[in-house]
Amino acid sequence: MSLRAPKPKFLRRQGKRGEDFEYLHRVRPFPDPEREDETKWMSKEKIVEESMKPSRHWVEAGSGDLGMVYLEVLGCSKLPNMDVATTNIRDKTDAFACIVFEDAIMMTDVIGDTLSPRWMPWCRRAFAFRVSHPSSILTLGIFDYDPELSPLQVVSRATSSVHDPIGR
Repeated sequence: MSLRAPKPKFLRRQGKRGEDFEYLHRVRPFPDPEREDETKWMSKEKIVEESMKPSRHWVEAGSGDLGMVYLEVLGCSKLPNMDVATTNIRDKTDAFACIVFEDAIMMTDVIGDTLSPRWMPWCRRAFAFRVSHPSSILTLGIFDYDPELSPLQVVSRATSSVHDPIGR
């Protein structure tokens, strides 16, 4: 399974004049394909509200036959900035979640350049795991996505593409 890398970071925040002036933020990882114009830029409150809606696509994983465990990753708050050592001082954490349950490993989409990511209902965030054993442990980890040869890895002469762990 491959992760979807964050898009280039040309536009971080854009203020648009509405009836009441408010800052609008680019929706990440991408706008809703069914409502692209409406969901490309939203206020923080609207992003949180939209992220709480039910997921549209569930990814099934595992080989058990005892039942199902359903998991939706909605968001994180106040993550540490794992990209402070890069050459771009505005660079922030590119977060994704990795879930391990029994014989399955699943990952969310990468949400680039934010310390409080919210996964939208139209992106990869909802998983249905088949259960083999009733006492299995589900582990969820949050990581900072790093491309194969990030500037930090070039400087440290690292050759592997290891994503920085944030927490679990």
